[in-house]
Amino acid sequence: SIQSGDSLLSINKHVIDPRTTTAQDARSFMNECVEKEGVLNIVTENPHGEDVLINVTVIKPRRDMNYNELGLVVWNWPYLCVRQINEGSIFEHTPIQEMDQIAAINDIDCIKMR
Repeated sequence: SIQSGDSLLSINKHVIDPRTTTAQDARSFMNECVEKEGVLNIVTENPHGEDVLINVTVIKPRRDMNYNELGLVVWNWPYLCVRQINEGSIFEHTPIQEMDQIAAINDIDCIKMR
């Protein structure tokens, strides 16, 4: 989740320069990405925030999408992590990589899942 003090780094893998991009420009570009690509991915950083390497927000184009349609395969070995990102997946627009540990999904702590 985006928090106060976060800096916007990218929208759908397009690097955002905060010196030249206004909040309104960023919002307009987000809307454009959702309309054109059907997916919105925002990457932020906060050097004074929580100790999380990547916080990825992905909005599903349809609420009823299942895991096969999302194109993300996860497994629990030795912790919950990304096993595979299928070609055409909405996650291929994100900085997520295979073997990344999943800390939380929708604010549900996954760190201690076994």
